[in-house]
Amino acid sequence: MTAALFDSVSRIARHEAAARSIAAIGVVVDVFDGTAEPPDHSVTVELRETGLVLPRVPIAVPALGHAATPGAGDLVVVVFADGDINAPVVIGSLYHADLAPPEHGDGDVVFALPAGAQDPAFRAVLRGGDPALTITMGAVELTADDTKLRVKSGDAEATVDSAGGGRIELTIGDASLTVTGRGDIAFKTSGKLSLQATDIEIKGDGAVTISAPQVKVN
Repeated sequence: MTAALFDSVSRIARHEAAARSIAAIGVVVDVFDGTAEPPDHSVTVELRETGLVLPRVPIAVPALGHAATPGAGDLVVVVFADGDINAPVVIGSLYHADLAPPEHGDGDVVFALPAGAQDPAFRAVLRGGDPALTITMGAVELTADDTKLRVKSGDAEATVDSAGGGRIELTIGDASLTVTGRGDIAFKTSGKLSLQATDIEIKGDGAVTISAPQVKVN
């Protein structure tokens, strides 16, 4: 092969290599998830610039055991293994003018479903900086930091606090139960407190005090 011919072949090879697709943005037109037969984790994508339709493109996941398929109409990023248009892989999704990300701050990790909803049915927020986690699902809210866990559902609330030797508190409306790491237990209610069992034993190593305007023993 002469030097001129070798140079020409090299230029052609470099041109072909440069022309090979590396990545593209596409629109999901069909979804194949775990409910399909057989179960799948792929989407059919129409490339935005060329209109080329790629059927059943596999979706990359951060770890095996994880599954999350984009929906029809979503924008996705497609890469091509070794620049081969016949070896596409979806590596992520993109927000756009019609689909805003959930509210979040610098360093936060947020997961909200359904995507783009003003009032998502499920929302999990992991705050950056001082660790704090909030999970909301309907009327149920869970919050946690490095010392305290709180679960709330309507008028019912449970708190576990490690500060001061530990404390657990259950509250439902005007009734509460508190247990401390010092061994104290307190029941409090604005309503009626009932104890019923086959046998009830009340014993105090010190004093037993009963205080009320009227005490009945039957």
